[in-house]
This record gives sequence, structure tokens and C-alpha cells, in this order.
Amino acid sequence: VGAFLGGYIILYGQVQSWTPQLVTGPLGQTPPNKLTEILWGLINTLPTLLAFFVLTYAPPFEAHSLPGMAGWLIAVIVFFAVVFAINSSIHSYLVVKYAKADKVAVSVGFYYMSNAMGRLLGTIGSGLIYTYVGENVGAYGGSD
Repeated sequence: VGAFLGGYIILYGQVQSWTPQLVTGPLGQTPPNKLTEILWGLINTLPTLLAFFVLTYAPPFEAHSLPGMAGWLIAVIVFFAVVFAINSSIHSYLVVKYAKADKVAVSVGFYYMSNAMGRLLGTIGSGLIYTYVGENVGAYGGSD
């Protein structure tokens, strides 16, 4: 698990750093603007849509084949990481671009503080659901 998470972080960071050269530049979207973010925000829904179809209809999930399920989950997570890293790179740039010249540090700080708060609340919420709902409600929370 640790190696997987480490690989995820490395992949995410690399894709973020390559976005201007390999994605937005060739597409003529450099520097990115708000329309670029709207486009990539919509593209960012594709991994979730793919995950829904894979988890619902892929034969390994229907047959409960653990190696196949693991392969599909890893593929979906990598796809999500790549698309989300591109999106993150674009909106990180836009936070700085749209900040007032004398308020850049405040704008960037608020952006990262908001990200951290979202992660904290998500972690706490997930823990509460798992602790108080547990494994007894099937698809609605926890697991069977």
C-alpha cells in the first residue's frame, strides 16, 4: 500500500509539472484561462464515470475475481490521478493569475487552506461513517 501511494504521489507530481509542455501547450491553451478550466473540469468527470461502469459492468467485478478487480481499480485510479493532476495544475496557475498583485500570498494561502480543510473534513466524515454505520448497510456505507 505504501509503495502504491508513493507511486501515486510521484505520478501526480510529474503530471502536474508536465501539463504546460505536454497538454495545454500542444492544445493551444497556454497560458490557461477560465474556459480551459471549465473544459478540464468537465474532463475530470470521466474517471468517475469510468469507475461507475467498471464497478457495475466489468466481468471481474461480476465474478468477484480479485486479480481482475485489482487491475481495474489500479487502472481507474491511475486514470483519475492523471486527469486530476492536469486539472490541478491548471487551477493552481489560475489562482495566482487572478489574484490581486498585493494579495497573491493570501489568495494562494486561502486556496491551499481550503484544500486542506476539505481533506480534513472528508477524512473525519469517512471515519465517522465507518465508525458509526460500519459494515452493516451494504452499498450505502461501509461494505457487506
